[in-house]
Amino acid sequence: MPQQLVEAEVAKLQAMKTGSAAQVCLPRRAILGQASAAQREALDRYGTAVGKAFQIADDLLDVEGDPALVGKQTGKDAEAGKATDRGLLGP
Repeated sequence: MPQQLVEAEVAKLQAMKTGSAAQVCLPRRAILGQASAAQREALDRYGTAVGKAFQIADDLLDVEGDPALVGKQTGKDAEAGKATDRGLLGP
């Protein structure tokens, strides 16, 4: 049975998935590069946006993608009853 979650809960789940890699890596690279606090904050926001965009695209491909083109099995989120932005917001 699909998870019945509200948008904020889905956003939290999305932040913990694959897309979070960009959100974590960019600020750390900024620290290593001795970026200013403002630059680190900007990279954190950018990384969050890139991570969310990646996750949305991945969720859409899971529903609508051709496995031969996507390079992996599709339909896994629905089979597992996973909550996604696509599932929450509709087609």
